[in-house]
Parts: sequence; structure tokens; C-alpha cells
Amino acid sequence: MYTSGQPRARVQTQYFRHNPAQQAAVVGNLTQGWFPFNNVALGELAAEVRTGVYRNDREALIEKVKADPSLFMHCARTLASLVPSSESGVNPIYALRILEEEQLEQLLQIRPSDVSAHRLDKLSRPQALRLQHSLVSSYAAETLAAQVNLSPEVAYCAAAVRELGENLVAWNFPSVHLKAQLAEKRRARGETFNWAEELGVSPTEANKLLAQEWKLSAEIIAALEPGTGPHSSSMSVGELCDIAQLFAKSQDPLNYREATVEWKNREAQLSKYFNLDMLETVRTKTTHALSAYAIENKVLDSLPLAQTNVSDEVVRDRRLIVQNVYASRCEPELQSKFSSLYEQLDFGQLSLEGLRGLIRDVVPACGFDRGCLYLLDIRGKALTPTLRFGDVPLENYGALLHTIDTQIVPLLFQTTPIKKRGVGVQGGTVTQVFSGLNSGNHLGLLYFELGGHIENDPSHTTFLYFAAVRKGLIDCLG
Repeated sequence: MYTSGQPRARVQTQYFRHNPAQQAAVVGNLTQGWFPFNNVALGELAAEVRTGVYRNDREALIEKVKADPSLFMHCARTLASLVPSSESGVNPIYALRILEEEQLEQLLQIRPSDVSAHRLDKLSRPQALRLQHSLVSSYAAETLAAQVNLSPEVAYCAAAVRELGENLVAWNFPSVHLKAQLAEKRRARGETFNWAEELGVSPTEANKLLAQEWKLSAEIIAALEPGTGPHSSSMSVGELCDIAQLFAKSQDPLNYREATVEWKNREAQLSKYFNLDMLETVRTKTTHALSAYAIENKVLDSLPLAQTNVSDEVVRDRRLIVQNVYASRCEPELQSKFSSLYEQLDFGQLSLEGLRGLIRDVVPACGFDRGCLYLLDIRGKALTPTLRFGDVPLENYGALLHTIDTQIVPLLFQTTPIKKRGVGVQGGTVTQVFSGLNSGNHLGLLYFELGGHIENDPSHTTFLYFAAVRKGLIDCLG
């Protein structure tokens, strides 16, 4: 059975003395000032859901939501109204998995200004560090859970909720947050912090009140106190979250020197339960999540785990994520091909070299054997074959339009890809994938035929690949 060893010094917290009405009022004020979303990523995610990108890949959507702590917790507080009521309460990850497509669209139809008056581009360094801490803690709990026979989903959710109160305090009462941080630095000298006096409620109490209000599962609520919650033969979820929070603090040695030393001192003991090498994936996922915050902010770029972004490879990845979110979700091999493509581009300009790379390297790697870009002619009366993919001559694609659909014009404004069996450009029956180009500068239709070797491959994420290629093509055209 895991034991935490010698009790480590903690910042003393004094909870508000049983005044539920005043506690509720403080917590209500906190949630009125919700901490800000990653608006760029949220807009892209909502658009992807509308175009069916995640229809057969719900796990990828869940990962995208988890990369934004504010969005994940907003979903957590909203999901109880969308999923069937259950005596066991709501597990946000499971609920996201079972939502109908229409419900998912409804969930993500968010006007950020309606939810939060705060702006991410104005964040201070303490607020930025809260973002890093939240990501590391949640990812660490999830990553380590299975090794001690605990649910990764419950561990992730519990760790995320544990960070909620401090995130809300950091954005709504920044001076209180700074005082608490200063007390944390001085705890070796006996410094204490009285949350009741300063705020009226501690972050832990706020987390519990909100989790109960949102009808989160009993497993999650039980793990919100240190060392508590569902347990295996080794440890409880609460103890696991304590370890994850300690690891998160150790990634910020400037503000948590004692936690950094404590983590090193406990590594030998913890390695009896965990393969700590797996925590490298936590750092990588956190860096990736931070890089998706596509804002010009030197504070965010100076975070300890964001500093790893200086390598050429991660700089390319960041550019790719910002410019083509679909490509950033493809396999590493495909991401590499897209990254090479984007290195050729001057955004807003036609890139012939980029088009050559797209045709030669990217499209075949996505499983499309052949295809054509049709653009509307200058009179706006006809679609003209303009660019071919594969070895079939361009002129052969002229007659193909009549076999696709008799209602061509509506297809120009159809952003959701259509996939169907039909007569291909060479006369045989093939799987066709096509949609409008979805570009403000170019009105047209993009058409592909799947390669025979992957037509029946269930692992081929056709719509994702199509969307990634379409976005790459638009960027090449300028």
C-alpha cells in the first residue's frame, strides 16, 4: 500500500466557518468571472464538429477539449443538462463520448464574451503558470492512473476539478492568488494563509460546491480532498492527484523550489509504483497544448514548459497547429509531410512549390489515388477542371461532374465532405470524397478517389485527411 512518507509542510488553509449562504455567494461570484477559453482553438473545434470531422473519432475531440482547461470545465458544468440523469452522477469524459452530434454542436456553440469578461491575451505570469499547472497536473494523473489500477478518466477529471478553484481565484482575485503563492514560498518558515479571512472560501471548498452543483460523479467529488476518493490496493485517486500536483509544481522550480526538491527526494519511492519515464509524455502533451494558444504573448511563451518550443521541430509544429488544425491531428508521419509543405508557403501568396509538394507527397500519403480541383470560371457559369492529383489527364475530369451529382451549385457551398460509391474518372466503381473548397478567395469543388487498398480500412480517417488536404490546398492557393 502506498504511503506518502513523512507529512510534508503544507500551507495551512482555514475554511469558512459553516456559512453556506456566504460560501455560495463567493463561489457564484467566482464562476461569473469564468477564466478565458483558447478562443482560436474553440472556434476551430466548433467548425470541425459542424463539418463532421469527429463523427467517427470522438476520442480525438475529447483530447482537443482537454487541451483547454477552461473549455473542459465549462463542458463539465454544462453536461448534466444534456445527458440522461444518473444516480452515479456525470463523468464529463464519458458524457462527451456519448453525446449526439446535435448535442455536441449545442455544447460548443459558445460566445466566449458571454461566458467570460477576461481576455487571454492580457494574462499575467501567475495566470499563465496556473494554465501550465492545470495541464500538467491533469495529464499526470491520467497518465499514471492505470499503473495503479485506477481509472484514468476519473483521475483526469478529479485533477482538473482540483485546479478549478485556484484558476478562478487567479483571474478574479489576482491579489489574493499572489498572497497565497507568497505564503506557499514561505511555508518552510511557518507561513500560513487564511482563505476564510481573505476570500470566505478556500479553493478546495469551492471545487466541492461546484462539483456537487454540476452533479459530477461521486467518484470525482470524493477525490477532491487530499488523499481521498476511490482506491485500488495501492492508493486512492486523491493520493494519485496529490502526486500529480506535486509533479506539476516541480515543473515550476522558480515558484515551487521545495516541491522540486521533494519530488526528487520521492522519485525512488514513487518508482516502485510508476514508470516515471512516462511523465515525459505529460511534458510533451503540455507543451503541445500550450503551443495551441495562438496568441502573441511573451508571458505565455516564457513558461517553463513552453520554453521547449524553441527547437525547429516544435516551431514548425506550432505553425502547423495554428494554420492547419486538421493536419495537426494526423499521424506523426503525415504531420511531417504537412510541416514540410508549410515551410514552402508565404501566407496569402500563391505557392507553386507548395502545390507541387501537396500533389507529390501529401495527397498520396493520405490515401487518395487521384482527384481534381474544379474552380468556377470568371463568368460564374461553369466549373472548370483546374488542377489534377494523380496520373489521369486533366481533361478527363470534365465529364466526371455529370456523374457526381446533378445539383452542382449547392455543392460549392457544402463544407461537410460527401463520401459515396460512384463511377470514377477511369470508368470503374470507386469511393468518391468531395466538397466545396470552402475558401473566400476561390469558389470551387475538391474531388478525390480513395485508393483501393484503403477503401475498407476502418482506421482510415477519411474526413480528417480530406479536411487537412483541403486546408493545405487553400493555403497554397493564397
